[in-house]
This record gives sequence, C-alpha cells and structure tokens, in this order.
Amino acid sequence: QRHTDHAASARMRRNAFADFVARKMAPLTRSLMGLAVLAFTAATLVSTLHVAAATTLAVRLAPLAPMCAIALVARRIDDRVCMVMLALLYLLLLEIGIDLTVFGYSSASDWVLPGYLLLPLATCMIWPRMVDFLCGMGLCALGPLPLLFSHTISNDMRFQFIVYMSIGLCICVLLYTSVTRTLQAQFRLELRLRDQAGTDVLTGVYTRNHFL
Repeated sequence: QRHTDHAASARMRRNAFADFVARKMAPLTRSLMGLAVLAFTAATLVSTLHVAAATTLAVRLAPLAPMCAIALVARRIDDRVCMVMLALLYLLLLEIGIDLTVFGYSSASDWVLPGYLLLPLATCMIWPRMVDFLCGMGLCALGPLPLLFSHTISNDMRFQFIVYMSIGLCICVLLYTSVTRTLQAQFRLELRLRDQAGTDVLTGVYTRNHFL
C-alpha cells in the first residue's frame, strides 16, 4: 500500500509539473503557430513566382486551412493533452505542406532541405513531457524523408543532411534538458511558497489562505 501511494504521489507530481510547463510554454506555442502560418504562406507564394512547380498552388496551399484552424483553436484551450495533440498535428501538417511545396522542383533541395533543420530547434522547448518531446523531434526528423528519397537529392547531400540533423537533435536535447531543469527549480520554489502562504509558521496548521 505504501509503495502504491508513493507511485501515485510521484505520478501526480509529474502531471502537475507537466501542466506547469504547458502553461509556461502555451504563449510560445501559439506564437510559433502564427509565425509558421505566415512563413509557410510567404514561402509558398514566393516559390510560385520564381520556379515552375509540378503541383498547382491550390494543392500546395491545401494544408494552410487546417493549420489556421488549429492555430485558432489553440488560442482557446488550456488543456495540456489537447495542446500537445494540436501541436503535433500542426507540425505534421506543416511538414506535409513543405513537401507539397517542393515536390517536383529540381533545385528545391538547395534551399528547402537545410530549412528542415529549423523545425526541431524552433519547437524543442514547447513540449511539457519527455514523451511529447520525443514525438515532436521524431516528426521533425522523419518529415524530410520524402525529399531525401527523391531523385533530385544526391548522396552527398543526404549524408550532409543526416549529419546536420543529428547535430541539431543533440542540441535540442541539451536545450530541452536545460530548460526543464530550470522550470523544475521554479516549480519546486512555487510549491514551497504556496505551502508557506497557506500554513502557519509556528503551529503548522492550515491557514485561511490554504482553504481559499
């Protein structure tokens, strides 16, 4: 029974910390969604003006509508699980949109493939749990696979991208670990201050603030 209670208490602490991180990172997540919509739209339109694409503009802009819908929904919810699911779906749609934009371009790999390295670096700190972080980084790493296996990519460029993506993912792990430790320290401090605010210093009895 003691072991069960300890495991339940540890689970509650992990969930409380994940909720704390989600609240801290929610503004950044929403801002990144809005910025990605603008960047994707601008990149698609600019590429249309400079290169003759193999797909129509409507097809390349198809992921834009669900991306905008997700960005709007994310501004109205605060639930951690829902926010993570929306962020993962948004990231998937963004990578599908990038793949559709560069499909059929003979010179797309020169400027699009290195751009994939920005995705893990931009999103590595928004995930509240390690499993969410691993899912996000996995999507960032697997997103360029259609472009990597296309006939327009040379073997040297594939090797270079794999090396740089590996380095970028290692940097993301370091950044995520550092930010998580900082947030853990802040979370413990807030818990301590909350306990002190709701407990009498001399007697240890709960005060009126605790029940409020």
